[in-house]
Amino acid sequence: MRAHIITLFAVLTTSAIAHSQPQAALCKDLAKPLVDAATGVRSMAEATKAVDLSKAISQFAGEERKALEALDRRNAEARKVLSAYADELEDAAYLMQKCAR
Repeated sequence: MRAHIITLFAVLTTSAIAHSQPQAALCKDLAKPLVDAATGVRSMAEATKAVDLSKAISQFAGEERKALEALDRRNAEARKVLSAYADELEDAAYLMQKCAR
């Protein structure tokens, strides 16, 4: 997934190439990395749902418990952010695929 995001940013930042390509070709160039990134981010968001620390947290005390509780809070936050980011990537990918036709 990281490679796809790097590819996406490389495509976006190559303005000289972007200006020399017709819009449909640029849309086509952007569509695949956007789809790949959206798929990866969506998978990661879904994977965070599978991380259920509630049973494990109750088995620990002290530093371990605090660490797991903090991780559980961050997991909930990350899930929201990742889901929103995946939504945006999917929307952009759809528009680039449509534009590429």
